[in-house]
Amino acid sequence: AEADGVGPSVLITCAAGSRRQYLFACAEGFSRLALECRTRPSSALRALFLPSFDPAAAGGLGGLLLRLSADGHGALVVAGPGGLGAHVDALRAFVKFRHPAITT
Repeated sequence: AEADGVGPSVLITCAAGSRRQYLFACAEGFSRLALECRTRPSSALRALFLPSFDPAAAGGLGGLLLRLSADGHGALVVAGPGGLGAHVDALRAFVKFRHPAITT
């Protein structure tokens, strides 16, 4: 929402059994807002779907990877437009993370 300065992102948590989570878009500030609202992605986050590399859709990817790394998250599937692997590799130059292992 404009009031909190974060573009639209949707975190879906499946309630039955595994409580798996799926994230659609990751706007700049998503990790901060999710932490403030106590809905942050957990170790159950399985996949992130990026519709584009526009900052409104993918600007928060670096912050999300740092948050997941700090929380000990093991692996994450990231699906998105062509060039996604190169985008994630470019992030590694200034966002230092070992985990999660990223599959594109």
